[in-house]
Amino acid sequence: MPLDVMNHYFSCLRGRFGPQKFTGSVIKKHVLSPFITYCDAHISSEFKDLEPPFVRLLASLGQNHEKKIVQERFSNAIKCPYLEGKEAFLLALKLMAKKVQVLSGFPFYFVRDQFMGYLDLIRLNEAHASIFGEYYYEVIEIKAAKRINLEHILQAAYYNLLIGKVQQYIPPTFYLINGEGEEKEYNYVSYESQLEEVLNEVQQIWRGHFIPPAIYSDSLRDYPWQSYENRLALDKQDVSLIPGVSTSLRQRLNETGYTSISQMACSNETDLQRIKGIKSKAKKLLARAQALTMNKIILIDPPTSLTVSYTHLTLPTN
Repeated sequence: MPLDVMNHYFSCLRGRFGPQKFTGSVIKKHVLSPFITYCDAHISSEFKDLEPPFVRLLASLGQNHEKKIVQERFSNAIKCPYLEGKEAFLLALKLMAKKVQVLSGFPFYFVRDQFMGYLDLIRLNEAHASIFGEYYYEVIEIKAAKRINLEHILQAAYYNLLIGKVQQYIPPTFYLINGEGEEKEYNYVSYESQLEEVLNEVQQIWRGHFIPPAIYSDSLRDYPWQSYENRLALDKQDVSLIPGVSTSLRQRLNETGYTSISQMACSNETDLQRIKGIKSKAKKLLARAQALTMNKIILIDPPTSLTVSYTHLTLPTN
């Protein structure tokens, strides 16, 4: 029996979006730092940093790379026309019901779960049935980055879940194309639990049930809350202010009861050495914490004596 596209369209849109909704960008930014999720939902935009020019450049490069991949490798793709989001979604459903091979840049909605997203590409696959018939659509995400990281993978996994809800069949695999044009397959089940954790944590932050810690960073990151986060970390004298304390090490220190510089400074080398991954760094980290607390330079291995010898030179005479 042919799918009643209009009924399915209204079914996907049933409900109402809340103040926040899930998008691919939300997932990607949360994987980079849960603090972004918190700030985007609860902190006034007046505390945002100005967007660095390189962020706009990266976005432009990404758009150009996506266009190039679509033109060169998916020339049969039907591209999303300039329509309002939900009109474009309805058109996508109609094209999917007609068994179109590839769609590019269309928005998709599943309001009951607060899901929406613009998908780079969806491609026809006849290996399993969906609500549309004896076929389904799989997700292909295009990234300008040469190296595909976890935030890219979980963003694509979210799109895979979104298209799965729309077509009532979650594809077993999704695909990512990197900045060098390499296409790689990913198994959804390998990332399903991680994606579920991200979705749950985002909701907890939105509802005010969880406030992620502010972590100091002296590297320039591509989100606009770094100055605000660093200021909070400085106010709390967070242990991340100690040079050499990475995000993973910070977590292990927190689990052992070290959350501030002063707590680290009052510790001792033996206790710190018991923490996984810190043994060889214990002496240096302890000295750095004490130096920051006392606001002075501490020599880890000061010289016991200093011997200076002089060589007397006799200048030639005429």
